[in-house]
Amino acid sequence: MIPKLRLGTDKTTTAVNRIAIRQSDRGEEIHAFITTDTNEPYNLSNKYLVFKENKITGTAVRDSNVSITDASNGEIRYTLQDAVHGADGVAWFDIVDSSNDQLIDSTADFYIKAKDGLKFTALDVSYMSDLDKIKEELSKRISNEVDQQTADKLQQWKSNVDSAIRTMQQSYASVVDDFNSKYNQRYESITNSFNQVQSQIDTANSKISDAISSATNDVEQAKKLYATELCEYC
Repeated sequence: MIPKLRLGTDKTTTAVNRIAIRQSDRGEEIHAFITTDTNEPYNLSNKYLVFKENKITGTAVRDSNVSITDASNGEIRYTLQDAVHGADGVAWFDIVDSSNDQLIDSTADFYIKAKDGLKFTALDVSYMSDLDKIKEELSKRISNEVDQQTADKLQQWKSNVDSAIRTMQQSYASVVDDFNSKYNQRYESITNSFNQVQSQIDTANSKISDAISSATNDVEQAKKLYATELCEYC
């Protein structure tokens, strides 16, 4: 467990803090109080802090994930990144104005001793929290672009389906119209033929009726003439 630190912004003092961590440990937390040049609590209102470390191997750590737990009393907490465990280094906190991201001040250096005896380890790499944020932002943008591409493809697919449905509807309407047209033409043709045949039948019936009527008249006339002639001999 790392003891609490008092980190002043006066760099002229010779007093320095030194903390020791093990390369095999994880999640150690720095609990510190930031003080002014006059050793008063540093008011951290409207500010944020950035942890920085230059390691003896030439790698570096920069992490803005520092929590201010009591702004008026300058109290902060910071959980060490795994990369801090890689090698010894000199660390400090930058104090930045939240309104414009301008550097206001920084603490005096403090030393971090990475124990376990290994000078170089797999953890001895540079770490920049800003790079993580950039990678996260890029991942979000890529995800959004993929989502947009998917939406575009779905929209194109929907457009193609709608177009195919409209084509089918138009084709169906064309077939129905063609069928109705041919049906009406055929019906009209059959009706006309039927009317012509009916007219011919009516004409024939009329002629037959006239012929029967004429023949009946002739028979009646013949009967009358025969009866008249027969009476002359009576």
